[in-house]
Amino acid sequence: FNIWVNVVDKEGSKVSAKVEIGNGYTIALKSDGTVWSWGKNNYGQLGIGTTISYNEPVQVDIEEEIMDISVGENHTLLLGKNGKVYSFGYNANGQLGTGNVSTYKAPVDINLSGIVKVVAVGNTSYAIDGEGHAYAWGEGYTKQPSKLNIDANIIDIGRNYYLAEDGIVRKISNNHELLLSVNEYDPSGPAAIEEE
Repeated sequence: FNIWVNVVDKEGSKVSAKVEIGNGYTIALKSDGTVWSWGKNNYGQLGIGTTISYNEPVQVDIEEEIMDISVGENHTLLLGKNGKVYSFGYNANGQLGTGNVSTYKAPVDINLSGIVKVVAVGNTSYAIDGEGHAYAWGEGYTKQPSKLNIDANIIDIGRNYYLAEDGIVRKISNNHELLLSVNEYDPSGPAAIEEE
């Protein structure tokens, strides 16, 4: 099973602060669980209900406390405290997970629950639930979240690869292991120091 830890920087913080940059715009998660955005807003990617661009941070109106954010090219995913996923912005590839290609200028609930991690990459979106199952939608996938056919407890995911609980990185497309260079030094063993 997964254990998710939220590290906060000061007393009274609810979540870890985070800043992510998209294609000409920025989304920030404050330690109080509020979301702020600024920059280019051609497709509603600021999540404020309009296409007006802002040079200073504007708060994204969402009722729920947000625990995490992830920004793709022109869309954003928000992870609510209750495990729900919200999205907004450009949607030509179905990356918002709404089942259509309509652009949304404000956060929309995409009908996923029990989620512990969201990842937006380019025009694709991913979510991982508390049981280690991954869902994908957008470019290369359907227009709504579909569970990936992976028989592993997933703890992180990217465009082409995922990290399983066993510590092995595999390709999403065929589950083949990615061979990584491993440092074979054992820090708990005796020091290999030779005296001259």
